[in-house]
Amino acid sequence: MIPYLGKNEEVEEVIPIHKHTKISQGKYLVSVDKRLPSVEIIRNSRAFVINFMEDEFEKCAVVSPFHEDKFKKVGLAQIPAEKLVDCIKVKEAVSWIECELEQEFESEENVVFVGKIVSEE
Repeated sequence: MIPYLGKNEEVEEVIPIHKHTKISQGKYLVSVDKRLPSVEIIRNSRAFVINFMEDEFEKCAVVSPFHEDKFKKVGLAQIPAEKLVDCIKVKEAVSWIECELEQEFESEENVVFVGKIVSEE
């Protein structure tokens, strides 16, 4: 669960990522808009899960930004990650990659996270 500053509630965060790629056999890269709360969530948890989606992907982008339960609003179910304690997976995804954060780099608009792949399904 992710606590948001100034709120007394916890929600899980799910965002569409358009810029992501496997950069080597055991590494995965994601680029996240630095204005999104997901940046701090990844920094704090030191982990992230890539959920490969079909139809539901774009729905997450149009749902309210930060303090709303996107899972509930879009109708997605959560399942525990196989290896990562602080992450969940989207049940409706067709496959997943779980990553432990190894490095991050900032550009003008994004934070690029490089993760070590710990599980692939």
